[in-house]
Amino acid sequence: MSSEFSDKTKDGWTKEKLDKIRDFDKLLDSITGSSAREKMLWREIYENAITDRQLANLCFMNLYPQLKRDIDRHLMGGDKLSKYLERMTRSNDQLIKLAELIQKARNNDDDLVDENAIYEEMLKSADGDKH
Repeated sequence: MSSEFSDKTKDGWTKEKLDKIRDFDKLLDSITGSSAREKMLWREIYENAITDRQLANLCFMNLYPQLKRDIDRHLMGGDKLSKYLERMTRSNDQLIKLAELIQKARNNDDDLVDENAIYEEMLKSADGDKH
């Protein structure tokens, strides 16, 4: 594989990765019920997972064409392909777990809003009863 292809892929993935991280940061900013530390850890988990997935995919895509041409090469390198797929799967699992944590935090934000709305309604009712 030529370094020109690798450089183009790397540059494209770097931009894609930065775009994804920016979008993820916006999502984190929308969550009010979580601490800055939680958000920092979530961002780090997200960044590591997408980096791992991209690197494993790059390795897989570099190795696959070489192995599919020759059965002997496939026998020698097939286990590496499997490891790259496992790494991508673990990264996906991390992203799914992170999405669950963020959804829970967002639901907690919604619950807080509902509790505040209920409290305000109770105050209004109490004020109305006084008049």
